[in-house]
Order: sequence, then structure tokens, then C-alpha cells
Amino acid sequence: MKFNFFVPITIIAGMVLLLGSCAVSHQPISLSQVKLTDSIGFANYITITYSNDNILLLTSNTRAAKKAERKDLKFYPICIHNSGVDTFYIDNSRAEAFVDFEPAPIVEKPTYYKKVKQKPAYHLIGIGIALIYYFPPSSHGFHFLPENPTGVYIPWAIYSMIKARKANKLLYSDFNKLDIFGKKVPPGESISGIICVKTNKTGSLVIRFN
Repeated sequence: MKFNFFVPITIIAGMVLLLGSCAVSHQPISLSQVKLTDSIGFANYITITYSNDNILLLTSNTRAAKKAERKDLKFYPICIHNSGVDTFYIDNSRAEAFVDFEPAPIVEKPTYYKKVKQKPAYHLIGIGIALIYYFPPSSHGFHFLPENPTGVYIPWAIYSMIKARKANKLLYSDFNKLDIFGKKVPPGESISGIICVKTNKTGSLVIRFN
């Protein structure tokens, strides 16, 4: 069977785009390597220290970091210390954030996770495209073309899809542990985590609780 070299441009373009979106492994997000340098006080007994470093870049999660940058999302490492006598509840409905003295809306975990996670469905679409071209339909049903190079893409796409799903689970687990909101700080203790805000500014973060 003679191989058809005239592959449709749409197929080539689709494969190039899908190859460019190949899955990457998730790197654990740890605050141990972050140096918190800025500090603000609140209500005489709450001290908030934070860093303006991008925690995703510090932990080599460059794919997620690039997605966050394109969507104007900033992830700040933060630590809250309670020197009072009552438990302090970290409630996002009471929190306000500012970057470069301009309001920066706080983004909740389900939203920012959805924005920066990998997209396994892209690879599923690619598998469908490859199967259509690998088993082209005709008036007599589907024909098997083993010499078609798009068949090489199918096992790679399946592997990449599984890899992306695993990376997303690990990313969500880290976000679930580190998201600062919804947690409580007992008297005399501290809690560290991350806060995500939407801003295109690159300056310092200021956060306060009403």
C-alpha cells in the first residue's frame, strides 16, 4: 500500500500544538526554601510575614508558573503568627490584598487550581485525531494504515495523558495543604501557606483582615 505523503495541514498543525502541550511532572511545593522578608502587624496580636517570590518558580513548576503569569495570577508564600489569647480564623471573606497599593482580588483555590493545572483532555483529542487518520474511513469501512506516522503519537499521547492526570493530583494535594484560607491559628502558634491574588503588578503584597 502506497503511503500518502500529503498529510492535511490541519492534522500537522494539530499534532504540533498537542506535542507542544506535552505533560510535565509535578515538583513538590515546599515553603522550606522560601525566605520571608516582609512583615506587617494586624490587630496588635497578628503578625503576617510573606515573600514576593513566585513559589511556583522556586519549586521548578515552570509550566504552572507560566500559566499563572498569562492569567495574571500571583502566588505569595505567607506566614501568620498569633500572639493573642484567642484562636485566629483565616477567613478569605475578611481578607483584602493590595499589590503596589492597588487592590488585588484574592483568588480561591478551586479557581486558581483550574487555571494552572495541566489539560489531559488535549491529549485525548489528539488520540482521536490520530485514530481517525490511522484508521481512515472509506466507503468500505475503516482501513488500517500501519505505515502512517501518526500512529506513533497514540501510545505517547496515552502516556502523556496519564502523566498529566497524576501531576494534577499532586498539584491539587499541595494546594490543598498550603492554601492559607479556611485554617485557624491557635494562640502562640504560626501557620504557613500560600495566597493567590489576581494582579498584573509586580510589586510588594500587603494583606489585611477586616
